[in-house]
Amino acid sequence: DTILANKLIAAAVSPIETLSGKSTRALTQLLDVFVRGSNKMYNKQAEYHFLASVFANVTLIPEGRAYFFEADEQQQNDMLPIAKLICFTEHPAIIRRGGVIVTLK
Repeated sequence: DTILANKLIAAAVSPIETLSGKSTRALTQLLDVFVRGSNKMYNKQAEYHFLASVFANVTLIPEGRAYFFEADEQQQNDMLPIAKLICFTEHPAIIRRGGVIVTLK
């Protein structure tokens, strides 16, 4: 739904140093949870595969596509969000892999 995608793109949260440094963007923090969640590295109880589908839904709108190609000034590194996803195109979990591939399309 485009309304929910817009809300997620605009959502601001308190920064979590262990995730995205000083970023207050909810989407940036979710992306970090997704990346670190692979192989249960962030949380021993979850891998967060389904966040890939959330990212795919966000890219249905122009603002969502733009997000993945812009750097977050508040983040500790200058890696673009899209670059964080590319390595998951060959992930063994089909939910994670499929959602990332749709996001990249």
